[in-house]
Amino acid sequence: RVHRQGRQRNNRQRYHQQVEEEMIPNGDDLMGNNGLIIGTYNINGIRNKTKDLESMLFYEKIDILAIQETLKQDTDWRLTIPGYYCFEINGSKEASERGLAILIKNTYSGYVIGESSPWSVFIRVSGGGLVHPIIIASIYIPHHQIQDVKDLIREQVRHITNEFPQDLIFLLGDWNMNIEELNNYLFDWVVAFQRIRNIGIQRTRRNIRGRLIDGL
Repeated sequence: RVHRQGRQRNNRQRYHQQVEEEMIPNGDDLMGNNGLIIGTYNINGIRNKTKDLESMLFYEKIDILAIQETLKQDTDWRLTIPGYYCFEINGSKEASERGLAILIKNTYSGYVIGESSPWSVFIRVSGGGLVHPIIIASIYIPHHQIQDVKDLIREQVRHITNEFPQDLIFLLGDWNMNIEELNNYLFDWVVAFQRIRNIGIQRTRRNIRGRLIDGL
């Protein structure tokens, strides 16, 4: 996951130095240590996993969860999780459109901002002890990394940062990139982001070559 810095950087060298710095271990000092727990989960098909998802949300005490690859389409059932607001972008039969969702505990409030796409959805979250709204994005970049999708997400983020310049932004999702590739992708962005270390990962499935393909 990556987090936007509070000011713009126009100098590429300064940004390059920033992404090489030690990653922040958690978000406490970014949000005043209010106990907010944010997660991201490539679920690789949600149809038969809703009960397990509910259990995970309860036991891990997750306040906000970005989900990728729900594999739901518009003709499918509507996602409902007790105690959470559910924001969905359903996929299609296209291989690159896999379905996204963001779950927000109902002690918070949220609404969709910007123009959503099959590869991204942005929610502005407030309440629940937050001293200022934050923006949560669930993002899926196809494994073959379609350049149009990467350009679209960059433009979406640029518009949102211009509209909400004081908000913390968390970009969560399945980037289908290693750290070096992600750094190179973010390098050309006008607005600088910083990678934040995940506290942990629950490995759920690997492909036949051993690469982790979904997890928390």
